[in-house]
Amino acid sequence: MAKVPKLSHARLTELLDYDPASGFFRWKARPSNRVHVGDRAGVFHRPSGGRYVAIDGEKFMAHRLAFFYVNKRWPDTDVRPSDGDYDHCWIANLIEVRRVDLAHQREKTRKNTSGHLGVAKARGGLWQATITWNYKQIGLGANFESAAEAGIIYDEAARRLKGATSENDVDRIVAEVRLFRRQRAVWRNFERRDTEHAWPSFEAFCAEVREIPQRRYAIVAVDVTQPIGPGNFRWALPVDAEHSTRDGMVAYHRVVRRANRDHVRNKQLSADFGIDMSEYLRMLNDQAGVCAICEKAETKSRGHDVRALSVDHDHNTQAVRALLCGNCNQGLGYFCDDPALLRRAVAYLEKYSDSRRAWSMPSLTEITHLPIGQKLLQGAA
Repeated sequence: MAKVPKLSHARLTELLDYDPASGFFRWKARPSNRVHVGDRAGVFHRPSGGRYVAIDGEKFMAHRLAFFYVNKRWPDTDVRPSDGDYDHCWIANLIEVRRVDLAHQREKTRKNTSGHLGVAKARGGLWQATITWNYKQIGLGANFESAAEAGIIYDEAARRLKGATSENDVDRIVAEVRLFRRQRAVWRNFERRDTEHAWPSFEAFCAEVREIPQRRYAIVAVDVTQPIGPGNFRWALPVDAEHSTRDGMVAYHRVVRRANRDHVRNKQLSADFGIDMSEYLRMLNDQAGVCAICEKAETKSRGHDVRALSVDHDHNTQAVRALLCGNCNQGLGYFCDDPALLRRAVAYLEKYSDSRRAWSMPSLTEITHLPIGQKLLQGAA
């Protein structure tokens, strides 16, 4: 706590007269033989740019004396001139400020390597942001990808904390800033991945999305046929399952797929074929839910669930063709998508189909005319 001067307000007004408009102090009584009544009080101090006034063996800065003269109390923290000139002591130019506010107005030191206040390097090549408020250090995050992003969060915290008047206000604002940080992370993922969404702006997104999990998460659409947006989003949280072993990893991914079936399917369709779930459902509706070749529903299953129809595509052009059941899709693959080979297979089936002449055991005469028959006869001889 700062030391309170011994000078009383009565003693100050007894010795000095103060003009609030000009900011000048003038002596009402002679403090020494070198000073006359009416002289301007104080000596200009060039290093600080202010003026010192000596009273009863103590030196006072003129701008602090001016505050004390008008308000009849010493400032709780500090007094600064709004124009930055400490010799301009008129009362309208003086502002009482907290030292914590002055600390946040300081410039970066030479040791600062991030280029941003409150930002320093963290582990793994990441950045961390901390802010000191009311002599307490507050962490704002330690896994920022860039110093600039950490600096944005620091500046936002400093701006909001200026309105804090109690510890409850500080706690509430810090919680809001941490939420703001997670909101920015989600929005930056939208931009980085070029995710289609229906929010017109970041501000609109923040106004609706007020709860974001602190654990690892992904935001997905409830209806995957529509863009993520107002009323159409949920959080796909990580599954609490053992996955440190091979069997555990298989079980883990199975649980994840079941918990986020549409989201996982949508990602697979986009990655493998360049379509989304809405396009897949349109194709499925056009085909009445059956295979485009055999015109039957899918019969293959994965676990206890019947599999969805497979997306068939041209392996040369990557163009999507239609939806096929597992048997037809695999059949095309076994025939290497070769129409000529498929036509030969059709001719083969037609040749040996039941509608043709049924196969019968060849006669002995027919066998003897064959090379293998002649070998058999020679062996018998």
